[in-house]
Amino acid sequence: MQVGDVGTTISIDVGEDISAATAVKIHYKKPDGTVGNWTASVADDDQGVEYNTKSGDINVVGLWQFQAHITLPTWNGYSTIVKQQVNEAFV
Repeated sequence: MQVGDVGTTISIDVGEDISAATAVKIHYKKPDGTVGNWTASVADDDQGVEYNTKSGDINVVGLWQFQAHITLPTWNGYSTIVKQQVNEAFV
């Protein structure tokens, strides 16, 4: 992944059927310590969470951390943390 990527899918496989989820988000922590989240969607296979990046989302070089937050009728919690290196784009 490179700084400035738009339309790149960030996906987190949770290994469980989450088709009944009422809310899904991907929380992120940038290399500079900034935290936030994006509203995501359930993946087509119902086993994960996906988000397509928009302009300005991926704006810091370094090691990013991502974690899904899932709300189901009988459970509410977080996935494991996924790490992804973001590099400077060659222009």
